[in-house]
Amino acid sequence: MRVRVTVRKVAGHFRKRVVVHCDDPARPTVELVVAGRRVPWVAVLPQPYIVLDGPPGVPRRATRLLAPTDPADTAFAVTGGECDVGDLVTWAVEPVDSARAWRVTVERRPDAPSGLSFGTLRLQTRAVHGRRVEIPVRVVTRGAISARPASIDFGVVPAGVERPVERAVIVGGRGVPFRVLEVRCDDPAFTATVAESASPGRARVIVACQPGRGARPGRRRARVVLVTDDAVTPRVAVDVRVRVTRPRRGR
Repeated sequence: MRVRVTVRKVAGHFRKRVVVHCDDPARPTVELVVAGRRVPWVAVLPQPYIVLDGPPGVPRRATRLLAPTDPADTAFAVTGGECDVGDLVTWAVEPVDSARAWRVTVERRPDAPSGLSFGTLRLQTRAVHGRRVEIPVRVVTRGAISARPASIDFGVVPAGVERPVERAVIVGGRGVPFRVLEVRCDDPAFTATVAESASPGRARVIVACQPGRGARPGRRRARVVLVTDDAVTPRVAVDVRVRVTRPRRGR
């Protein structure tokens, strides 16, 4: 009997149990245990993710070291990359003098809006076993004004849906009087309107998702930005996500 283990979606240590049934009355079942540890072809140290958390205007920076795990990978180098939260962070790479490693530095921009955003830094490399390294990036800016919830996942929404899927967001401050002056979004599939702003320190915003009929199926992520009249927290962001599917039949 041959056992094949696929570790494409496995990280770190793994352990799998295989039960084999046979016609032997003395041992009708045989149990096989397969265990091991998947070693990534490029190690991201000390953690394979980045979190930039703190109040606005305060510098937040994180450094990670990229090093190949295969000794034969003598020509490893980072050749480029992109980050889908590039409007919130800056990043740079540089070679390290020893052990074929590269240093990655990610810093939050000083004008990042208050809120919570998730993204990924994708680095193109010259390596033996692969070409791309992905590092999750989470940006948290804790301003005096914040939105609850700070992130909205609309789930699955068909393209061309007749009625928008709506979620309510409450924007408030810790004793800070403010008003929402403007609402912006960088994706036409999402819209937001201020439904209630009677109190100078509280606002209710309705965020809607309605992909057009010609929207391409797949996952989409955007950011709704609320512009306020507060000098300390002039912008509050809400991270929005959706998975667009094909239009429903008969519509």
